[in-house]
Amino acid sequence: MRPYTIQSFMIFVATLHAGCTQQAEKPANATQISSPTKVAAAVAKFEPIARLLSVTGTLKANAESSVAANTAGQVVRTLVERGSHVKKGAVLVELDRRNAALAVAEARANLEGTRSQKELADNECERNRRLFNRHIITEQEFAKTSSSCEVQGQSLAAAKSKQQQATVVLSDATVRAPFDGVVSERFVNVGEYVTASTKIADIVQSDPVRLELTAGEGDTPAVHVGQTLRFEVKSAVGQTFTATVRYVAPALRAATRDLVFEAVAPNPDGILKPGSFATAWLETGTEQSVVVPSSALRKDGDSVHAFVIKDRHIEERIVHVEREIGDRTAIRTGIADGERLVQNATDALKDGLEVVE
Repeated sequence: MRPYTIQSFMIFVATLHAGCTQQAEKPANATQISSPTKVAAAVAKFEPIARLLSVTGTLKANAESSVAANTAGQVVRTLVERGSHVKKGAVLVELDRRNAALAVAEARANLEGTRSQKELADNECERNRRLFNRHIITEQEFAKTSSSCEVQGQSLAAAKSKQQQATVVLSDATVRAPFDGVVSERFVNVGEYVTASTKIADIVQSDPVRLELTAGEGDTPAVHVGQTLRFEVKSAVGQTFTATVRYVAPALRAATRDLVFEAVAPNPDGILKPGSFATAWLETGTEQSVVVPSSALRKDGDSVHAFVIKDRHIEERIVHVEREIGDRTAIRTGIADGERLVQNATDALKDGLEVVE
């Protein structure tokens, strides 16, 4: 056999082998067909849910006071700092009591002396009354004695008043808390001289705390005393609090045409801080809304997606949420009553994906 004939035969055999190999591989690739994804389905349903009125406001202390000295004197002792918890009547600051104590002693002594003089005058008046009744002294003499008794009575009343005033001044030398609360600021230090109008400390009572809210003119019929509302504050992210409406203004504010009302909320742990901005919701009745399990929704940035099952395929939709109700969510638009959707919206779900329940 010639060399070129053998070479041609070998090329032919190699080509035939490659072709058979490709023919054998094609059926293996052709059998790789994806099967439908198995999912659990949930049904969207119309349900009655609470209709909510959203209002905004500010947290306020239940009580707040700038405590003044109410007398003059030098500060000799301070017993509180910023943040100190105090009970009603607790001592905040003590002033120098020496002059006040001397004034009380003097007023007490004057009172005792005046009381003794009044007793002597009363006895004299009684004796002269008997003499006048027996016609031993003249009417003019009796009137003079009676006038002296009246003057002594007035002097005794004045002495009592001075003694009470001195006692009050002595008591005011000890500045006390007007109610249970927390000291937000103390303004004086030991050695300072204060007058009756000097501000000693600010005290706030933040348990309970008040929530001052406003409602528009059209929403005023929905507000009434005794309502329970829910509210949130930025300083306590993720927490929802409850309060009870206690005070409602009798008229709208003329400038803004809105209604001011206040709700009271317990605050035993001090989480709620007066001055915080709050958003609150009042229940004003019920309304029908499409409700789905919250697990059937998937957040993607600012949008919310649901995956509706139609003809064994997924139809991905962007929905608008009304609000969450426990483990369920009320839908404003995007899903109709009775539609079936994938119960667990995972990242594997995509529009057009074939599924089986």
